[in-house]
Amino acid sequence: MMKFDAEAIRDWVDYLMVANTPAFLFRKLAEDSRVRTVAIRHNAEQIVNELKSLAASNSSEMESQAQLYALVVALLNTNDTSKFGLLREISTPKAEWFRALVDLVVGSSRSTSTIQEMAGAANVSQLRVGSGVSYFTPAIEPRVNMLGGTK
Repeated sequence: MMKFDAEAIRDWVDYLMVANTPAFLFRKLAEDSRVRTVAIRHNAEQIVNELKSLAASNSSEMESQAQLYALVVALLNTNDTSKFGLLREISTPKAEWFRALVDLVVGSSRSTSTIQEMAGAANVSQLRVGSGVSYFTPAIEPRVNMLGGTK
């Protein structure tokens, strides 16, 4: 069983509590250095085994769900895409965004090499998911001139 810093878990729970979409949660976890540290300290197989263990507990506690989501995002940072397929085999009825995060991770592994690139993407309005492939849509903020037209 992996041990996580209590402060990290509290922060992950906070991300989960304020998240209004799986993409927001994914971005917050991707930006968190402690999630990346999980991938440095543990290999992909260990992360998948921990995910299976947490999923088997079928806990509805926010702490367990936050850890589950953090591990899914950490797996992307291992760059071991051979284990990503195993994520689709994990059943998590209490973690309602698990499938969406898995789709984001699997799709992101095709479009970027690391979480850091994704977390560092500037001006991202949303992360779209479709057919297991995700991509960034840049936020477009038209400038309005004094007469009401756009520049």
